[in-house]
Amino acid sequence: NAGYNVLWVGTEMSDEDYLHRLIALRCNLNANDFYTFSLSSHIGMKKIEEDLVILQEGHPHISGNGTRNFFKFVSSSMAHSMDHITSAVRESKPDMIYIDGMYLLRPPSVMSRYEQVSYGAEEFKRLAQEIPCAIAATYQLQRKAKGTDVAEIYMSDVVGQISSVVINIIDDVGDVTDKDENVFYRTLNVSKGRKGETGKVVLEFNLESTRIRQTGVSEAKNE
Repeated sequence: NAGYNVLWVGTEMSDEDYLHRLIALRCNLNANDFYTFSLSSHIGMKKIEEDLVILQEGHPHISGNGTRNFFKFVSSSMAHSMDHITSAVRESKPDMIYIDGMYLLRPPSVMSRYEQVSYGAEEFKRLAQEIPCAIAATYQLQRKAKGTDVAEIYMSDVVGQISSVVINIIDDVGDVTDKDENVFYRTLNVSKGRKGETGKVVLEFNLESTRIRQTGVSEAKNE
């Protein structure tokens, strides 16, 4: 969490799956070996033990007010309740909130799916201004979307309209290839920027070491 107070909310997977991926990413360990408990390296186990302490007690760096930075994980059994999440945010006042599958959060009253997705986006926009904090949330794209337009977000036009930045993750990476079966690529298509900037960033995902790195930038421009 790079010295920031972070609240993580996940609705797409189980707690176990999220923690496996988060720890493998932070420790740069093979996620598949971690899932199957095939880690034989003492160094690997040591890294996991140290990282679990960080997740439970906070980042070892001390913030300006003398407190430890935290990484709070909201259990998936509670994550679907929008009221529970907003209460957790107001109580912990994080610097950053990650919400995986924000479109699955349940509103306090019965709504259509379209109204639910729009309500959630507007509610958390207000919450970000109240705390204040930054919020990164994931949504699905429409089934035949190309990932180039903010209007392609599934079930809501509001999300693209009120978001400061919209990034679509797409499979099209142009001529970038790799023969290693443990390496694959994705393009981050910036379809909306805070100051009108757009462009594409290619990321490399290495499954062997669970590392993500930028390999290129294309079509970057400021409108």
